[in-house]
Amino acid sequence: LRRNVPNREWMLGTYLFQLFITAHRSYTRQQVHLQAELHGHHEMLDKFINLVKQHYKRSRSVNEYAEKLNITPNHLNRLIKQQSGKTASAIIQEALLLEAKTLLKYSEKSISEIAFELQFTDSAHFTHFFKQATGISPKQYRS
Repeated sequence: LRRNVPNREWMLGTYLFQLFITAHRSYTRQQVHLQAELHGHHEMLDKFINLVKQHYKRSRSVNEYAEKLNITPNHLNRLIKQQSGKTASAIIQEALLLEAKTLLKYSEKSISEIAFELQFTDSAHFTHFFKQATGISPKQYRS
């Protein structure tokens, strides 16, 4: 700009003000979009956890939960990992482990009966699952 343009400072101030307004509007739109996206992801986590609570005994596949939520397994895992820091499989396994611990601690059922109730193919498979998750056998946990 030429130095002898009348109202040069006023014009520059007006241009800067317009630039600021445009940047602010863009930032606000991005924030609204991010908030909506985070809210949607949080809802998906809640839906997933509710499904796990209902179906963990017979449904242990991430694919099955993804299908019920109408998304791909990879997308489900990505959303769950972002929101909880855990994989979808880990959340399913935690629900199963919690039920196993509860049954071992508060029921008189045998380990075989618990394995059957939790729909393991046999008590050896259940024992392997439990020991891998806790570091001790179901029998030791019960004691």
